[in-house]
Amino acid sequence: MYKTLPFFKNREIVVPTFLLIIISLYIFILLPLKAQTAGDDYFYAYSVKKSMESGQIQVAEASTASQVFPIVWAVFFSSFLGFSYKTLHISTLFFLPITLITTYYLLKRFRLNSQKAVLASLFFISIPYFFQYSLTFLTDFPFLTLEILALLFLVIGLKKDNNRYLLIGSIFSALAFLTRQLGFFLPLCASVAYLITSRNIPISKKFLRILAISLVPVLTFIIYMAVYKE
Repeated sequence: MYKTLPFFKNREIVVPTFLLIIISLYIFILLPLKAQTAGDDYFYAYSVKKSMESGQIQVAEASTASQVFPIVWAVFFSSFLGFSYKTLHISTLFFLPITLITTYYLLKRFRLNSQKAVLASLFFISIPYFFQYSLTFLTDFPFLTLEILALLFLVIGLKKDNNRYLLIGSIFSALAFLTRQLGFFLPLCASVAYLITSRNIPISKKFLRILAISLVPVLTFIIYMAVYKE
């Protein structure tokens, strides 16, 4: 009889590894990356260039998205790869494996077994929207990644009634807001969900949970409005 190696018995190792292989093949097919723009890429790229030149975060006036986090993210990549459209696209591609694996773990939290969660995650990345925006520097894909990360930790925090996970979820919510303003609704919806499902919990405990969910996003919102909305 053949013995199964310990590595292959542990699904928490095998499944993410399998998903990473799939997404690596996808990225390999995309090569070589081209120095090209799509949609509002030019305005976002201009913001990154001006930010690097000035040493301060500069958001283009033509930009409707908050875009602070993608600028900081792209400046980080450009600091050692050099500024170019290829570098900006690489910074977006970095979100691909994070999105795929986070989607898998989020689905697992809703009691899908490993096989169904894998199939649903792979189906998710097969949607044309996914492929289209992963090749741009638009805010759509970073926002999607941060949104799913926020949902994962908020769901875990709500199910386990754990402030630490709620706080992590709130941080990702704040980063989502600093990418697109819609991110502000993540902690708002999580707070409403908690209030609906925690009717028999003492008010003092409810307050701490709501604080863990909303404090960081609210402070981020206030600072953002003070700095960028004169």
